[in-house]
Amino acid sequence: MSTLIYLDTNIYLDFLLDRSGRDGKPFGEIAEKVFDRVLACEFDVVWSDWIIYELDRTIGLEKLSMMYTILKAKHKIIRINYSPEDIEAAKRRSPHFQDALHAILAERAGAKIIVTRNIYDFIFPNLPIKIKRPEDL
Repeated sequence: MSTLIYLDTNIYLDFLLDRSGRDGKPFGEIAEKVFDRVLACEFDVVWSDWIIYELDRTIGLEKLSMMYTILKAKHKIIRINYSPEDIEAAKRRSPHFQDALHAILAERAGAKIIVTRNIYDFIFPNLPIKIKRPEDL
């Protein structure tokens, strides 16, 4: 049985843009290994419309469409949408409301792990989800 994970926007960006860290750490390769594990049925992914919104603002949807098509065809995606109430709840939870919104959506979808490069942005009281960097999965 696959573990349900929520990938923060930075994981998609690492993969799609083949990014590296300041120290040369190959973030793109690390993110690719996560997606390989998704395709190998170790994980299912929560795909939120908030992720789509953030990625569209950053890189455009063209780069994302093939990834979405592949994951959807393999039945590896759980879709979830945010509401105006979710945004208000996220703003009450943290000044980093964007990350708080990711946490709210991950929790509602039943994700067991949020995968992010920015683990400290996801420290919220009573968050019942593990926060991990992709290399620590």
